[in-house]
Amino acid sequence: MNPGTKSTMLKQGLIVLIIAIILALGSMWVNMVLKKTAYKDLPEEERTDPDYMIENFRFFRFLPDGTPRYEAIGKKLTHYPAEDAYKIENPVIHLRNSKGQLQTVKADEAFAEDFNTKIHLTNNVRLVEEGSEGKAPRILTTEYLLYYPDDEVSVTDREVTIRQGKNSLKGIGMKSNSATQELEMRGRVHLTIYPDGDKAAKPKDKENNPQPAGTSATTPDNRQQPDRVNVQLN
Repeated sequence: MNPGTKSTMLKQGLIVLIIAIILALGSMWVNMVLKKTAYKDLPEEERTDPDYMIENFRFFRFLPDGTPRYEAIGKKLTHYPAEDAYKIENPVIHLRNSKGQLQTVKADEAFAEDFNTKIHLTNNVRLVEEGSEGKAPRILTTEYLLYYPDDEVSVTDREVTIRQGKNSLKGIGMKSNSATQELEMRGRVHLTIYPDGDKAAKPKDKENNPQPAGTSATTPDNRQQPDRVNVQLN
């Protein structure tokens, strides 16, 4: 074989090798593009497990103008990123409403959502609103309460009891608005009212001015008042 033929064969072999390498690289690139496109088209798996937890926490919520709205404390806070919601163990919420009265809400468990403007409280729920102008505090108890702290609204579809001094109100289903002082009871309502039953207890006055049961010294015409009024609505 003459040198010219040998050189030509080497060149041809080299060209074939280069073409093979180019084809191999091109095939690898196409494969990578196809895989990337396939993964991109797959729906992202939604995360359902919590991403962080805080024990013995204290949380403050502020209004857009920087005014403190309420304080929440609890034994444990767990954040769920899928709903951007919080599960709270043994929550206690302190809020001063538009009337200047302090509200304290407690429960065994709570679930806060919608940027903490909507709070579901469950099991042994107790809402205490301090009294004003000599009145006793108002105490609400139920097993479930949907609480809107920014709007000062409380809603439940369960059995609920509200007490203020000696007076009591029971029913199933309720909506309360502290800002407007409106209360709606929705079914099987039972109301018990005493004369001056919503007044705060004054032990000294009771000792110095004892009154017979069922009478009122403040009645303008000094007529005797019934000691209790019961109203039952079905």
